[in-house]
Amino acid sequence: MLAGRKLPMSHIAFSPRQRAPALPHTLSFLAEIGVPIADAAACLARAKATGRPLDEIVIGAGLISEEAFYRGLARRIGAPFLRSFATDPALPVPALNIGAAPLAPGSGARFALAPRGEALDRLLERARPGGLMPGAGVTTPSRLASSLRADIEARMAHEAANALPEASPLLSVRDGCTRRERYCLGSLAAGLLAAVAASPQLTISVLLLLCGALFLFGAALRLAACRKARGSDLPCPPLSDVALPRYTILAPLHREGRVLGQLVQALSLLDYPPEKLDIKLLVEADDAETLSAAGRLAMPPQFAVVICPPGLPRTKPRALNIGLRSATGALLVVYDAEDLPDRDQLRLAAARFAAAPRELACLQARLAPHNHAACRLAHLFALEYAALFRVIIPGFARLGVPIPLGGTSNHFRVDVLRRVLAWDAWNVAEDADLGLRLARLGWTVGALASTTREEAVITGRAWMAQRSRWLKGWMQSSLVHGRAVFRQERASPFEKLMIVSHTVGLVLAAMGFPFFLATLCWKLCDGSLLNPSGAVDGAAAIVSVLVFAVGVVALVLPLGLGARGAQLRFGAGDLALFCFYLFMMCAAAWRAAWELARNPQGWNKTEHGLSPPARSSERRVLIPRPLKNTAERPWPNRRARVAG
Repeated sequence: MLAGRKLPMSHIAFSPRQRAPALPHTLSFLAEIGVPIADAAACLARAKATGRPLDEIVIGAGLISEEAFYRGLARRIGAPFLRSFATDPALPVPALNIGAAPLAPGSGARFALAPRGEALDRLLERARPGGLMPGAGVTTPSRLASSLRADIEARMAHEAANALPEASPLLSVRDGCTRRERYCLGSLAAGLLAAVAASPQLTISVLLLLCGALFLFGAALRLAACRKARGSDLPCPPLSDVALPRYTILAPLHREGRVLGQLVQALSLLDYPPEKLDIKLLVEADDAETLSAAGRLAMPPQFAVVICPPGLPRTKPRALNIGLRSATGALLVVYDAEDLPDRDQLRLAAARFAAAPRELACLQARLAPHNHAACRLAHLFALEYAALFRVIIPGFARLGVPIPLGGTSNHFRVDVLRRVLAWDAWNVAEDADLGLRLARLGWTVGALASTTREEAVITGRAWMAQRSRWLKGWMQSSLVHGRAVFRQERASPFEKLMIVSHTVGLVLAAMGFPFFLATLCWKLCDGSLLNPSGAVDGAAAIVSVLVFAVGVVALVLPLGLGARGAQLRFGAGDLALFCFYLFMMCAAAWRAAWELARNPQGWNKTEHGLSPPARSSERRVLIPRPLKNTAERPWPNRRARVAG
């Protein structure tokens, strides 16, 4: 585990602690505003059994409207009820779930209250008619959230994109290379050209030696991961429904109308108490396709559509940062639009976090394509995923080395995620970047033995666009985390070498694999490989042969182990095709370098829903149906609701 400092989080709110059950004065208030005593008592019993706030249960059950509830609260404490107001634009961006906000002059009050849960209970206990809270006004939580969002939209968009680079510029790729780094890179390039001009043979041998040593270290790590991956983690005792923490699910969506119904169905089938789920569908404000599809779906009340305000960059991590601001769970997971997670995945993750030390910040679940039989490209994609998520990542987790995360099914402790300032909105491989940053700041990442099915691309063009974006993000991460080698961090040389292997080593391997192989074959053919001309040439020859021999084993062994675990076909023909797959990876890497120079934050959108999963009795796809009275109620109760 890499040790390091924790970033300051004074300006970001933490999740509120679990609320206590309501007290008798809350029941008397419910009776006062017209809720029948029997119904109130039944709701109280459910609140005690689930830990869910009583007011949410009463309003959610339709016993009283939200506005009538909070009008009654205003009468109870002798405060005005606010229908329209504006928050103070001079104050920092508040969290959207704290239930209070300072108001701008002329709003009729100095601050607005919309308490829920324990805060509501304390207010009812302490406040008395007669205005013991001068300057306070009462409004509904939905109206407060809507007003906050309207007033702070621009500031929210700015913080979602810039919180990390403004707090710690060297941990973000937003500003690119520093002046000192540009000077060093320029000097290195000039020195390399001079060396090639002076002694090309010696320069090639030195490059082979250095790159070969890095590749050999990476291959050794993969083999060590294969050995460790064969073990099994001890099962964690399951948690009761009462002990389960509240769980936030973030699903960033962009032009995903085709698969939105499938996603809602999959998340609705999760084996987790619905009242402890906080599911946020993150949609860009101008994404009419997804918003229209959401409006046609009947969604359970734990779902909310969060509209992301306009801003740059238009990336998935920026949307995730916006969703995190209003997250109410103690744990959080990210799912993509086409994901089909195992039904018990959240329970397994909650049990692992409860039994693990606090240093465990994240769990990475397995990813596997559900359409691996669609074509040969999808099958190769499935083999790659089986090796990575069934062998390499579990092995790395048991070795305690940094783990670059996959793009989905990452389960986090919310407080830790906020402490490290969440995702870098400027990195198009935000998942890998965050995994390495967690390691650098002293946190650990584990593997979760639960699978999320997703859709593999089925055309070469789509694969090339997707892989180029991933590799462009790896190049950005190489810049950010490659700095760890030269800066004063509390990390050993071995730990720094692991980070370089995960970033620079992977990029160099993807870009230089054919050139390394061609140079090795050329030296073998002209005899210089077996008859070196000097010590450097001899060392380079030995390292090159070891890289080739060990590299083949480090490539084939994880594929074989992963294919066996995932029950995928893996024969000689598949291995031959996978070699061609590596050349495709090289082409994608060079395209990524070109895109990095021209459009660093450009997001190559992957289309989903082109190869849908097979229908089954367990996982059915929702059929969108039109809303009723859409002109009056565009987001009716128990359908998709807009969250603040």
